[in-house]
Amino acid sequence: MGLSQVSGKILYSVTGLSRSDIAAIARARALQFSTNTQSPVKPEIDVDCSVIAYDFIRSRKSAAPAVADFLNEWALTGVIVNPCLDPPNKRPVCKQASIDRKSKQEKARIRSLTIQKEIRALSKKIEHERLDEEERVGLLKKLKKLESSCMAKEKHSTAVLSPTFPLSLKEALVGIGANDQNDAGGGGVFGEV
Repeated sequence: MGLSQVSGKILYSVTGLSRSDIAAIARARALQFSTNTQSPVKPEIDVDCSVIAYDFIRSRKSAAPAVADFLNEWALTGVIVNPCLDPPNKRPVCKQASIDRKSKQEKARIRSLTIQKEIRALSKKIEHERLDEEERVGLLKKLKKLESSCMAKEKHSTAVLSPTFPLSLKEALVGIGANDQNDAGGGGVFGEV
């Protein structure tokens, strides 16, 4: 969950940190608690790929390459990334973000239906009523705006991960070489997806 859902429960937050800043802090913390002094310490982070995928699902055709790039960007900072995925269509009910997402999807679906009704009424008005050029242009602009809003709401209401997302993510990670130990930072994306 992001800070917006739990903002009342945190004592303080730090903003403006880059990935490399966070990786450096994680390395220092791992070194502080490490018992092995022989080999360099590499911090590990677990990433809930389902949550990350929903952030990308509305902006790209396929969420898997976007998530793979996201994981690889973290790996390039020198941390070991462990991707975690819920089984397809079996996301635990205890994850409140899922419930919130479902309610937002339903609201978007309902809003898209009301926008469709507005579009039909506006289209009939443009088609059947006598309008001067200025009114017509204004209504056409409004119609175009409503149509794009309707498409966005429809897309939001159907935003779901495909059942093949884990396999697609695994292939995308292999495709960009994220599973290989990174020479520059020493990080990588490991673990079973």
